[in-house]
Amino acid sequence: MMKTDVLIDRLSANLAPVRRVFPISVAYCLWIGSSLLILISYIWWRSDFFRMIHIPIYIYELIPAFLVLLISAYNAIHTSIPGNRKIQYLSLAPISFLVLWMCLLLFRFFTGITSDIPIYNYHTCIRDFLLMNLPTSIGLIYIIRRRYPMSKKNIGFWIFTASATMSALGEAFLCPNEAASHLILIHLFPVFGLSLLGIWIGNFVFHRELDSTF
Repeated sequence: MMKTDVLIDRLSANLAPVRRVFPISVAYCLWIGSSLLILISYIWWRSDFFRMIHIPIYIYELIPAFLVLLISAYNAIHTSIPGNRKIQYLSLAPISFLVLWMCLLLFRFFTGITSDIPIYNYHTCIRDFLLMNLPTSIGLIYIIRRRYPMSKKNIGFWIFTASATMSALGEAFLCPNEAASHLILIHLFPVFGLSLLGIWIGNFVFHRELDSTF
């Protein structure tokens, strides 16, 4: 029978080096700060030195979106560490605030409250949204992959909910169209779409982490 110390030596011979990861608070602030910097830089470039930046009259409608961003990013980073279970009320909060955001826009749509801002190009909004979302989502995926995420579907959902909401907030300061129909179709629905897509992407991106752990 193989001696215990020999067995341990053989098992530990080919171990990959342990990667140092930032604490949750540091990783969280790092992603939020770098993502905001990316968005500000993109808006600066697209708006010709902030000439086109339009602060929405209906700024209160963005408060739920901002909360979705903060909570989703925290959920993704927190639960990416083995042993950290998802917090039930924080898991439900992003969905609740997304629904609240939609309800505020639908209320304005059905009540006919609108502004005199001219119609903005839908194609331009979608392009800007996707271009802002790409680096922020990749950055958060990179942070998560340095850990060992166990809940692939949930983490994929939270990653893309956070990054898509970040893009929607950036788009609100870049797009001058405040019409509720435009915001629902071009600013809100892409967040829902990318959030659902994140469930599939989470399964695809993080499956190797699980396979290599067990």
